[in-house]
Amino acid sequence: MEKYSKTHSLPYWFNTQTEESVWENPSPLSVLNQQRKPEESKTKVVNESAWQEKYSTTHKAVYWFNPMTNESVWTDPTGKKPSASPHANQAQHEDINEEQPHKKRRGNPSSALSTSCTGSAVSAALAEVIEDHPSLALERERLREQCHHLLVDENAKYGAMKGSTKTAISCRKDGDAVGMQGVFARIMWHQLLCEIDTNGDIGSSMQRDGIFPMTTVDDEAVTKELIDAGRSVSDSNKIIQIVLDAMRKACKQLADMRRIPASNSSAVTLTTEASNIVEGVKRQQRQVFYSLRFGQKAFSVSDAHLQKLLRLYKIHTDKEATLEDSLFLRRVFCVIHRYESLSGASDGYQMAFPHSGFQWLRDNVGVEIECFASPLNCWNQRMCSVARDTDQFFGSMGNFFLFDGSCATGKVSATNMGLPQGGSFEANPPFVESVMNRMAHHIEKILTSFANRDDVPFSFSVIVPAWTDCEGINVMTNSKFLRPQPKYVLRLEKRKHNYRPGMQHRTTHEEQPSNVDTLVFFLQNNAGAKKWPVTVKMAETLKTRLKDDTLRT
Repeated sequence: MEKYSKTHSLPYWFNTQTEESVWENPSPLSVLNQQRKPEESKTKVVNESAWQEKYSTTHKAVYWFNPMTNESVWTDPTGKKPSASPHANQAQHEDINEEQPHKKRRGNPSSALSTSCTGSAVSAALAEVIEDHPSLALERERLREQCHHLLVDENAKYGAMKGSTKTAISCRKDGDAVGMQGVFARIMWHQLLCEIDTNGDIGSSMQRDGIFPMTTVDDEAVTKELIDAGRSVSDSNKIIQIVLDAMRKACKQLADMRRIPASNSSAVTLTTEASNIVEGVKRQQRQVFYSLRFGQKAFSVSDAHLQKLLRLYKIHTDKEATLEDSLFLRRVFCVIHRYESLSGASDGYQMAFPHSGFQWLRDNVGVEIECFASPLNCWNQRMCSVARDTDQFFGSMGNFFLFDGSCATGKVSATNMGLPQGGSFEANPPFVESVMNRMAHHIEKILTSFANRDDVPFSFSVIVPAWTDCEGINVMTNSKFLRPQPKYVLRLEKRKHNYRPGMQHRTTHEEQPSNVDTLVFFLQNNAGAKKWPVTVKMAETLKTRLKDDTLRT
């Protein structure tokens, strides 16, 4: 029997006969999990013998990888002497195969269906995704502020904003530093989600950064935003290019810093901060908040979210972990730091669908995976996220745009990313127009590829703001995969449905009414429509359930 833990913000399963409770679905929906062997789903305890010596062809250096914890380090954690050259050459040979996992998978296209999608399999294929560490995160924060100030200064060179857009009005009212925060955040999200390595060089992921792009892509939406705010076309392009140049330099600087082993002189500490009343949908409840600190930098995190992160960590990384585990605390610090850095002063980019909405999606259309989430705001145990280097330990399978249904761009199999061939997904992207546009085209491509596959059901429940002039919304509205009938889109009126705050780990309110209308699209191939049928009457019950929640808020 499936239940939901409000304390930990996660679903769990309860056996009424044995009275046993487990966090992992004992009878999952996806084909992959049905075929996975029981022993493959168990999390293994970390041990010294698990470390494997490998060679990075990108950096021409030996490193050590632990397939049980997904951890990669530059210094030998076993304390043994460095290997002789012949062994290093052997490690190099082995690593070349791992950097190009597609070479191992030629021949039988259906082999992906019978391959385990455990964390070990993912990390074996993408071994060179080196995890973040607090010192690197703090330097990234400094560079982020530097780039933000550069945007403000470059924009100010062309005088005051004269347009009537929200950005222009905010710049005049609150000053350029505040007014340009949204523009800067949209530049970052666009570059982060749209910078995809298409040449199959998995090793290059060591050079990429969690925020700053190694290569940049055009951002017509942000350029248009500056033009609408009163800037000329040439001035807008010049401003953005200067900022993107600075971001690329920051990426290189952080890549160089990654080559230097992190110092363990400073540990992340956890102390009780306060006990506050949290406004829930149905009732108020008192909750403890903690301070997670590294050096002079500290983040506030509620007990409920810390426990949720621990549950996810136990499922995906180390089932023996505790709140006192120094490695767990370090990784939590990096996750929180990453998303607070990405969102800046606004938490709008990580707002999430409410609990009751996710429960409806699970009950009615079998949603198991989120396409745009983080360990902080996820409802399911598996997700795609922008920050695999920090999020992989909590269930992230990487960037959704790498997934095309059966394989990822860059010649990495979807199975090795931990993604199933088929399934029911929830997609609630950052409300950045360019990202929404790309998402719509990406989903359309996946469904088109599997349009005639009766054995691979696909369903996408897409949640976006009602921006009628958005290209992506028009693509989905006119899609032949739209269910339950052509042109049908469920519209949720503003103030009559809630969202969970983006920075919900430190807020004192569980949900808040939406200030915009929201559109819900159900996009499915024929197999998906057969497995998870949607009717107009059923879809309208979602609107009723969400409206009831706002009356309690």
